[in-house]
Amino acid sequence: MSLVFGPFRCGPPTEWGVAAASHRQNPMNTTQAMLPPQTLPRLQWALACSGAGTLLFQAIWFRQLGWALGNTVMAGAATLAAFMLGLALGAGLAIRLTRRVRRPVQVYVIAEALVAITGVGTALWLAGYWPVIAAWLGPLLDQPVFLQSARFWLAVALLTLPAVAMGIGLPLLTCLWNQQPQLGPVLGRLYAANTAGAMLGLAAAELLLVPLLGLGVSLAIAAALLCGSALLALPLRRLVEPAPETHPTRTTPQSAPQLNPPPPHRWPFWLIAAGIGAIMLAIEVTGFRLLSLQLAGTSRDLALAIVIVLIGLALGSRLAAGWTQRHPQASEWIGLVIAAAAAGWVAGVALASLGATLAHPLARWAVSVPGLLLPVSICSGALMTLLADRLRREGLISGIASSQLLAANAAGAALGAALTGSWLLPGHGPATLAVAIVIAFVVLSLFAAVASHRRVLWLAPALALLVAAAGIRSLPALVDQQVALAAQPFVQADRASRVSVAHGRNETLQLLRSDFLDQASTWRLVTGRYSMSSTARDSERYMALFAWWGLALQPDPARALLISYGLGTTARSLLADPRVEQLDVVDISPETFDLAADIHTLDPMDDPRTRAHVTDGRFYLAAKQTTYDLITGEPPPPKMASIVNLYTREYFEQMRQRLSETGVATYWLPVDQLSPRSAKSIAGAFCAVFEHCVLAAGSHYNWILIGPPAAPQPDLSPWERRASLYLLRRAGVESPAMLWTGFLADADQLQEWIGETPPLTDQRPGRLQLRAPTAQELLEYADWAAPSVARQRFFESQWVDRALNAEQQQSVAELWDWQPILNGFVHDAPIALIDGLLDTDLITPVLWGLGSGWNEQRIAGNRDLAPESEQLQAQQAFHRGVGHLARREPARAKQQFVLALEADWPRARELAVYAACRAGETDAARDIAGPARYAFRCW
Repeated sequence: MSLVFGPFRCGPPTEWGVAAASHRQNPMNTTQAMLPPQTLPRLQWALACSGAGTLLFQAIWFRQLGWALGNTVMAGAATLAAFMLGLALGAGLAIRLTRRVRRPVQVYVIAEALVAITGVGTALWLAGYWPVIAAWLGPLLDQPVFLQSARFWLAVALLTLPAVAMGIGLPLLTCLWNQQPQLGPVLGRLYAANTAGAMLGLAAAELLLVPLLGLGVSLAIAAALLCGSALLALPLRRLVEPAPETHPTRTTPQSAPQLNPPPPHRWPFWLIAAGIGAIMLAIEVTGFRLLSLQLAGTSRDLALAIVIVLIGLALGSRLAAGWTQRHPQASEWIGLVIAAAAAGWVAGVALASLGATLAHPLARWAVSVPGLLLPVSICSGALMTLLADRLRREGLISGIASSQLLAANAAGAALGAALTGSWLLPGHGPATLAVAIVIAFVVLSLFAAVASHRRVLWLAPALALLVAAAGIRSLPALVDQQVALAAQPFVQADRASRVSVAHGRNETLQLLRSDFLDQASTWRLVTGRYSMSSTARDSERYMALFAWWGLALQPDPARALLISYGLGTTARSLLADPRVEQLDVVDISPETFDLAADIHTLDPMDDPRTRAHVTDGRFYLAAKQTTYDLITGEPPPPKMASIVNLYTREYFEQMRQRLSETGVATYWLPVDQLSPRSAKSIAGAFCAVFEHCVLAAGSHYNWILIGPPAAPQPDLSPWERRASLYLLRRAGVESPAMLWTGFLADADQLQEWIGETPPLTDQRPGRLQLRAPTAQELLEYADWAAPSVARQRFFESQWVDRALNAEQQQSVAELWDWQPILNGFVHDAPIALIDGLLDTDLITPVLWGLGSGWNEQRIAGNRDLAPESEQLQAQQAFHRGVGHLARREPARAKQQFVLALEADWPRARELAVYAACRAGETDAARDIAGPARYAFRCW
């Protein structure tokens, strides 16, 4: 088909006008007659490539901006708001271009090329200069209002140009259909193609490209997709906008535009478009918070949830395109679709609550994620198409209708991102926000009714009100149910009760309490579906060891930095050393400090040496130029969304830069959550920065990476102070030698274990695999860290030779046999092991080996405590007996075990016999034993 080109803003060739007049009865036939037959399919493919490339760019930018601006909900809200503002500006610019551009496809090609160029440039600049941005924000770190404002404007400066170019494309392409009496059939197809491409791009980025190829290759593929979009559209670049002979803003009933101001009844549709954008962002923020209560919270879970949203938008838009084509009056039912969206949201929260009750993770995902997000997303996608078609019927030509609609929608999304992430969710919680979403739908249905030409459509607000009434009544309970179910596994495992719930800026936190003899014994902090911290003895041990290793290797730890506060175990251990003059504590959630304060008699945060900073650890290290003598941290589990940034080589480089010349760093390595390749990759990243790295055991599979000086000077002063000695005993390190029995490997030995595994880096985050270790791999970890093997590496270590003399090494070797008890692998020690322990002066291994601990001893030893039930009395007596035995008081221990034996408490008879033998009471031992036979006897 040969094309005749019209001049700037002049009418189309005569044959185009004839075609338009003769095909008004079928819009799509009109399109086919006016344009080459491949126009619409080609542009759909072009927009699909554009959507895929755009989402790839967005995924890369947002990851990099997390390094520069912080990985908090507040920082993410500022970034997202800036990006959506750029899209709104782009669509707004398209309104002006629609009136002036004669070849919209040509402008689209230029815009796609501009997105590719600026997208690559932005990513490359961020990759090299993100520490500079963080340093600029350093002075504002403790001024949250100014910090958030600065984050927003920096994101605007970085993202505006590519985002504006992205926002121009789609509305400009609809100019080719300016003479079509309906816009819905065309825009619905184009919008669906663009959104489907975005869905595929995001899925490919998070599941394939970034994990397998890294950010650099993904960036190149994103640029190639944008260039591919431009090339697909290039053959259509000479198509001329079929502008009418007069002004292109408004059309007459014969499709001849007239120069008239926008009629008053258009404003409801603009408000609805903006409202849908704001509501969808609120739904995503609220939905992701609810899903974090059910899913693992990994980046893959988050990406797949967004994929579901994009599928819904594409499906709804495409369905509405067919609806408007078959029924030209379909846009009259916008209000009912809004009411359906409200119902879909309420039903989605209910389905998510149902999914939360399912045991299998895949079953939870299959019910909760699509159920929560898909229905409302389908309605939202359909509304975009219906609103566009309605604006076209109100007299706006296609290009201007699309531009105004998309500009309003993006502007509403920017506002929704800013308000929801920065204020509504942290200030009011997901339950209130879920109700607010339903009420917002009611308001939008009222706008639709105001603009309606039919009285019957006032039925939509009435239906929406009914849905809102049901939602106001049911949504808080449904959300609370999901919150309670998230903590249920830990409630059952610990026999705990929920004490407090806090809906914070970044996550939902729950504080659980476990009782012993009806008294508070241990506490657990649950964030989302994870146990983030606990004061149980196994957890308390490795968290305290973060501090004790650093304090033992640093002779002058005047300034210390703690990244992630948890329940304050590490902070309390650091502050027990008077050499620590300043402790900076960094945590992403201010609610963590509030919840932890409830469990301490002396809150570590009340210590005048302590200062709290609410941000993420990586951003803090980059923003602050402070030098520390000791840096330690137990960040969230590595596989949670965005947390990989706290385990990469670049992050450890930031940590190293903030250490003094003799500074020490300690860090968490939870190998029970990591495949061997992932664990080795993290260890490789750490050791690439700390060349004298050391690995130590904590408890179970919670290992500790240590970055010490080349020639450490072990300090014994913590064991010389009464206050710190108590905490050292609680951690199972009653002497310096006991600390060193946790040694696993030095740098050379670690390198043998790491082998050829490449280190985890910012550019290759996929080296952290999302899968959990298999049972066989856990056994391999256990074999590699076995006490006998670790002891051999200890004596072969050149670093140990520089740190300890021969006498000190020998004292360590003599205590190595008790390491399985201290590491939590022995909870019910045989009498032979206990008998050997009692020949030493150690207390903690005896307690732990017999199933007791310092918390239990404190409560059981309370003379004012008198349990009423026989079982509780026996439990109290048994633990008192263990305490007496650990203090080498066998006669008293025997008396307590005999009391416990009256209620047939487990192991009470065996330990009563042993204590009697230990006390020299052979007759009593024989009488207590009765017909029972034990491996030991003293008569």
